[in-house]
Amino acid sequence: MKYTIYEDPITHKYVLLRLPDKFVDGDRLPILPTDRWFDSHEEAIARLSELFNREE
Repeated sequence: MKYTIYEDPITHKYVLLRLPDKFVDGDRLPILPTDRWFDSHEEAIARLSELFNREE
C-alpha cells in the first residue's frame, strides 16, 4: 500500500491519501470529496495512525 500527504497549493491544507496499486509519479491524485483536510502538516502526521487503522 502506498500513501502520501498532499498539500493543496492554494489553501495550504493537507490531506492523507491512499494511492492506487499501480500509481506512478505523475498520475492524477485520487482526492475524494469525503477526504479529511488538515490545517497543518503536523496535524496530518499526527493522524497517520487513523489512516492505517482504516486498513485493518
